[in-house]
Amino acid sequence: MKQVRFLLFLVATLVIAFVPQPSQAEIRPNTLTLSPFAGFYVFEGNQRLKDKPTFGLAVGYNLTERWGAEGVFSYLQSEVKEGSEDNVDIYNVSFDVLYHFAPASLDLPLVPYVVAGVGWLSSHPGWGDSDEHARFNYGAGLKYFMTDNVALRADVRHILVDGDMDQDDQIYNNLSYTVGLTFQLGPFSQSSNSRHRKSPVEVWDVDGDGVLDQYDRCPDTPPGSSVDGFGCPPVTAPVAK
Repeated sequence: MKQVRFLLFLVATLVIAFVPQPSQAEIRPNTLTLSPFAGFYVFEGNQRLKDKPTFGLAVGYNLTERWGAEGVFSYLQSEVKEGSEDNVDIYNVSFDVLYHFAPASLDLPLVPYVVAGVGWLSSHPGWGDSDEHARFNYGAGLKYFMTDNVALRADVRHILVDGDMDQDDQIYNNLSYTVGLTFQLGPFSQSSNSRHRKSPVEVWDVDGDGVLDQYDRCPDTPPGSSVDGFGCPPVTAPVAK
């Protein structure tokens, strides 16, 4: 129940601080993303660690409208459920790949996505040496675009943690629930189609004689004048007396 209340409070705070202004959902290619987040981390029971709030930052890059990559760092401070041991500092680092489902045809500011990645978990107990653990995570989330460059983000992930780096028979199943914001910066390069797209050529005929300025040898003929193929009045021979 405490976890649910914490998440609801965090979502309400974000919504109040950043009043949503619905816009068209768009993952723009070649953009840098910054995603601060906070949430709750749940340990498997046999780890003997208390579930605690967590927070962190994801720095990513949108490769296309659907594919993106992120580096994620998060931190939490847990406690052992039994005994008088000190706190345990937990650091999580992962490298993730995201796939966005862009429902552009629905004209909604919502972009669901799936995510998966690998990394490591570093635990630092107050009474002993630190431990390093390999980890794999996968999950799903949703981005709600409040503006073209800012989205409210929420996701849930299943995290598989190797309990012992020297043995393969112990895998812990953890969960994380987070909410935050995503800021899109850029784009930092143009797509190939944009690079090869030519600017439209403007065509002018200032004096309106029907001959384009680039071919008009007499660009200032009066309106309604009769002109030849070069935009000049035709030369007429003198009338014999």
